Amino acid sequence: MAGTKVLASKKFGGLGVSSLFALNRALIFKWVWRFLSHDNSLWSRVIAAVHGSSSHPISAAYNSPWGTIIKEVKALNDKGINLVSHCKIRVGNGLRTSFWNDLWIGDNQLKLSFPRLFALEVNKDCSVADKLNAPFTASFRRQTRGGPEAQQLEQLTNLLDSVSLSNMEDRCFWDLNGEDGLTASRFKVNVFVWKLDQDRFPTRLNLRGRNISSHYVDCPVV
Repeated sequence: MAGTKVLASKKFGGLGVSSLFALNRALIFKWVWRFLSHDNSLWSRVIAAVHGSSSHPISAAYNSPWGTIIKEVKALNDKGINLVSHCKIRVGNGLRTSFWNDLWIGDNQLKLSFPRLFALEVNKDCSVADKLNAPFTASFRRQTRGGPEAQQLEQLTNLLDSVSLSNMEDRCFWDLNGEDGLTASRFKVNVFVWKLDQDRFPTRLNLRGRNISSHYVDCPVV
């Protein structure tokens, strides 16, 4: 009964939050977010060194706590919930973003959207800065030919026309709420407000109603 009330909408006296199952998955994904957002923490650097770079798609080299996290993310993806696709990169100077491998422009990795051009690329781990600060085809193993190659080159060139680098660092953002970070702090605030509204704090009067004695009898709110 209490669980149902917590999950109910706020207008019906509930808390309006998701289930603990969903919250647990959100907190698990927070670790993935930290890894993808290049926060430069020791934890992220260790994961990158042990399991590989932080490019999409994420993976684990062997069974480990990180592997368990990746397993949960993939399980959600198999059910049609692709959380990683909502971790986008806002390019600044382009130094920390992989041109072909990261999800930084459009709805897919450029290596998947433009496979013919990616096959010609010699430096497949080049950054956005590397690619935009030099002639685009300079790192190709040969010049593009007609047909699909020429068509993809024109499409990609048009897509990149809107890109301009700045002096700011590249950073990740969560495109579902338009904010730069993924946080569970709002959940904590909702719990506090709901407890206050429902008079669920452990005051002396509430404790007495639950047959719990309190030694602080002088103050009704202790």
